[in-house]
Amino acid sequence: MERGIYRLSKTLSVGFSPIQSDSIETITLRSSRNDASPWKLTLKPIPGAPQTVYRYQKAPYQPTSFSLDTFIPLVFYGSFWWDEQAKGWRFCGETELTEEKAKTSDYFKFCPHYYIIGAVFHK
Repeated sequence: MERGIYRLSKTLSVGFSPIQSDSIETITLRSSRNDASPWKLTLKPIPGAPQTVYRYQKAPYQPTSFSLDTFIPLVFYGSFWWDEQAKGWRFCGETELTEEKAKTSDYFKFCPHYYIIGAVFHK
């Protein structure tokens, strides 16, 4: 591993693990060579909710193509949103995204905060 870049790896897995703080989550990219690189993601509270709540959910991307030197999304990691009519939190949408589905997904309409975790592969 060099500067967070994986070399000679056949697989790449993405793992999430909460840490002591409600507002931070650790994401780890791990290669088949057992190289690992953790990053901390800052979470934001759900706007409009009656109390401060940090609640996020994952939706995997199904890659539809592969290109070198191009960002390939792997996981959508988005916050719940407050539904005033239902008086509750929601996270509704596709169980799996593709780049085509992402264009019309409810996640991008309603999630007040999200991350798209992905990779760029170089030769």
